[in-house]
Order: sequence, then structure tokens, then C-alpha cells
Amino acid sequence: MTSAAATESTDYGAAHAARPFHFRPPSFLVLYLVDAVKQYRRMPIDQSNENNSTSEPVTGKDDSADSGEPADKDHASGPSPATGTEHEIEIGNPPNDIVISTDDVALGSLDFEPLTPTDFEEFCFDLMSAVGFINVDWRKGTPLPSSPSDSGRDIVGLREHYDVDGHKYTETWFVDCKHYKRGVPPDALQGTLAWAQAERPAVVLFIASGYLTNGAKDWLATYMRENRPAFRIRVWEKPQLRSMVEQHLDVAFKHDVATATLRRISEILAAEAALVDQLWYGRKPLDENMSLQGWSQETISAVLRSKRQMEEQYGREVLDENVEDDWHWGYLSGRVAALRWVLGWDWGMLDS
Repeated sequence: MTSAAATESTDYGAAHAARPFHFRPPSFLVLYLVDAVKQYRRMPIDQSNENNSTSEPVTGKDDSADSGEPADKDHASGPSPATGTEHEIEIGNPPNDIVISTDDVALGSLDFEPLTPTDFEEFCFDLMSAVGFINVDWRKGTPLPSSPSDSGRDIVGLREHYDVDGHKYTETWFVDCKHYKRGVPPDALQGTLAWAQAERPAVVLFIASGYLTNGAKDWLATYMRENRPAFRIRVWEKPQLRSMVEQHLDVAFKHDVATATLRRISEILAAEAALVDQLWYGRKPLDENMSLQGWSQETISAVLRSKRQMEEQYGREVLDENVEDDWHWGYLSGRVAALRWVLGWDWGMLDS
């Protein structure tokens, strides 16, 4: 098997760097294919905090969250008018016209821990576009990690609605993204609501990577009762995000959000790279047969160096097992083909 090498570039690093990456939105078949690579299986995420709104999920990188300070940026001034609607507060309920998955795939958990507050805002921006909002505007204002004043909201989006007579109208939603290591406290909500009172959107939406504290939920209920604002308040916590991501798994893949059912895209890429290394090694001739290939001495030396590196990285036992018979070679090739299909390659693409 090792003597049947295809004609390939000897610049191994350049060849790998040039390989294209085209993301293919996952399907149920993808879930089973990826799950079949047992040696790359990751441990399920701890779900012990999933059912307790007072829990403190580790969902942010900013150490200031430990002291109750927000992991996102402060809000400042700059109101502009908008229209509002009836008084309403709905905690944990996505809009009725957002389609939630009723298929057999159910995510056990979401893990936003590796994301920065800015990363989480970008995830929310893409999720809102995916679930049907239009003219979604991420008010970041700069490519730098920190952002300028966003006037009380991180994202602004419109939702289209139709009356029974066919008349179409839109609602303006102000969205504030909360990426905290602990539960979101009441004082983290006050600035956004103050700006909403001035600018009067139809809906204020808080999206939390974890949960609002019970104190924050009680404070919102009191705020609605005492102020009767001309806008509705919605809150999406981790369970609602999980339900929506089930229907839009490509958003989780794009932002490297871990789930208990799906692996991260970075893990799939790492698995594919390791298997392609082994495929490359298996296609190379034995050391004693190098001189029979008609290669230059420089090429032979480069191939030998690469083989030694892979032997050190993966071990001779693993590399030799891949080529000991047709079954093992086919098994390796099948795993490469499956992972590459997940990553957007055509079926059967086995170039190394």
C-alpha cells in the first residue's frame, strides 16, 4: 500500500495551507458522521446549572463579572425616536413567528465560555438574522475589541408582521447582549431601559448567554408594573438560545459554540488535519524504496523529514496500522472523506 503513492507536492506545509475551507451547514447525517470519530469524542458539557435561573454559569472572559460588573460595555447617550406598542413582558419566550425545531435533534447544552463579550454580540447578530429579523444592525462602531457608546443597545433589528387584511408593518427591536460568568444582575438592565424610554422601540430584548438572576426578573416585573412603558420586554436565556440553535446549527458552527451534541468546528478541523497527515504518510514509500521513485535527493530528504515528524507526533504503531491491510486503509480513507464532506468538500475527496 505504501508504495502506491500518488504524484503530490513535496511542500507539505504549503499544500495544507492552500487547502480551501468551505463550511457546509450541518444536517442530521453530519451529526452521525462526526460522532463516529470516537477518538475525538469530547466529554458532555456539565448541565447541572441548566435548570436553575440563580446559577452562575461560567460564560464570560471578563473577570469584572465576578464582582457583578458587566462583561460588556457601558451604555451612553444619543437617542433617536421610534414607535412603541402595548405593555408586555415575556421572559424566556421567543416570538411566536420564530420557528423552533420539532425534529429529532435536541441539543443537551450550549457552552459560550470561549467567547468574548464581542464574540457573543456577533453570535447574537447572526442568530437574529437567521431567525428572520431584517435590517439587523450591530452597533459595534469599531473593529477594535472595545466599542464606543451604542446608545443603550448592542443590536437593532426589524421584524415584519402582517395584519389579517394583508397590511405589512415592522417592529423595531432593541437588543442588549449580556455575556456574564454569573447571573445577570438588575443594575445591568437599567441603562438599556432608560434609553428605550427615550427612543421608544416596539420591543427591548435582553439576550443572556446564561441566565438573569431571580432578582433581575423581579426587578423587571416591578419596572413594568410601576412604569407601564410603551414597549414590550423579552428575555432570551440559555434554554431559548438552545431551542433556536437547534434550528440553526450553522450559527453555532460559525462561532465555535460548543454543544453536547455537536463538536466545535475547530475540533472537526483538528481531527481532519490529523487524519490527512496519516493519509499522507501511508501514501509514501518505505524509506529503503525512496531511491526507486526517481525523486531528487532534496525531495527525498524533505519527505524523510516529514515522515520522522509524523512518527514522533502520532507514533509508528498508529501509522503502520493504517497500512497493514486494505480494511484499515479503507477505514482511514472513509473517515477523511466523511469529515471533509462536513467541511464542504465533495464526497470522496482524498487528496493529501
